[in-house]
Amino acid sequence: MKNPYARLIGLIACALLFALNLTARNITLTAQVTNVHCNGDCTGAIHLVVTCGISPYNYDWNNDGSETPDNDSRDINGLCVGLYCVTVTDATGSTFST
Repeated sequence: MKNPYARLIGLIACALLFALNLTARNITLTAQVTNVHCNGDCTGAIHLVVTCGISPYNYDWNNDGSETPDNDSRDINGLCVGLYCVTVTDATGSTFST
């Protein structure tokens, strides 16, 4: 007969590993910016690279007001000269704002 304690210890170890993998880490953003080609054009773009945190991520850019639920994409384009800010929220509710 197999040792029932070995199975229990294995299950506990799996549960601990699972819990450790879900521990929230600080969200980190890197923005790759494409500048507007000519003054007055709206040819700019921002591509976000999100690391850490726990996916899926939710994005809320300031260029279109707030929505409920937020349904903005990670990247935005067709941008005119201006200031663009984003709030990224991960699956645990942790946020990072620029």
